[in-house]
Amino acid sequence: MSNDSRQSISEIFDHVKAGRIEAAEALCRSTLDRIPDDFNVLGMLGAILLRTGRNAEAESTLLRTIELEPAFAKPHEDLGALYL
Repeated sequence: MSNDSRQSISEIFDHVKAGRIEAAEALCRSTLDRIPDDFNVLGMLGAILLRTGRNAEAESTLLRTIELEPAFAKPHEDLGALYL
């Protein structure tokens, strides 16, 4: 994981904790513009999309995350919640 990715993830978590979901999503997207296969950020985006009710986009994002890193448990959990 690059320093850029670590910094973004920390900032994304801070936004989510503070309830700034739109800012967290925007940061996920801008990070993915620079690092498109960062499965950590992609998984966070999927969780945010799920949380905001954008289920179709959440599903495709979570499936892509799982494709990139099958052992990453959280996207599987989020996908299960979506399907439930």
